[in-house]
Amino acid sequence: MTGGRSRSPYLSILLILLVLLAPLALSVLPGVGADLLADKHAKAGVDCAGCHKKVPPEGPPSPTVCYGCHGDISKVAERTQKLPHNPHDSHRPDFDCDACHHLHKPSEDRCTPCHQFGVRVP
Repeated sequence: MTGGRSRSPYLSILLILLVLLAPLALSVLPGVGADLLADKHAKAGVDCAGCHKKVPPEGPPSPTVCYGCHGDISKVAERTQKLPHNPHDSHRPDFDCDACHHLHKPSEDRCTPCHQFGVRVP
């Protein structure tokens, strides 16, 4: 070939391997492939627009979006009433769903740091 460089067959093989192995590599990274709420919603047939009403999304969905499928906080509290400590029967009305539940990173327990050892904090 004149005036140009030929692609190495090794480069093509490397690119093919990267494409084929990328999902496996991503699955071992922390927080990727974990049981994230976004994954659970996707498995249930709820796509991104089901929670994020604007594309591209502008932050987490509002609680009213969550309530549309899961019921309001009193309904959610009824479904979790048999837990040793019902996090949805909360004295913290300022906590929205996304205070604990995250779609794209692991959710967190925001109750235990204050309610350790069964202590009731007003």
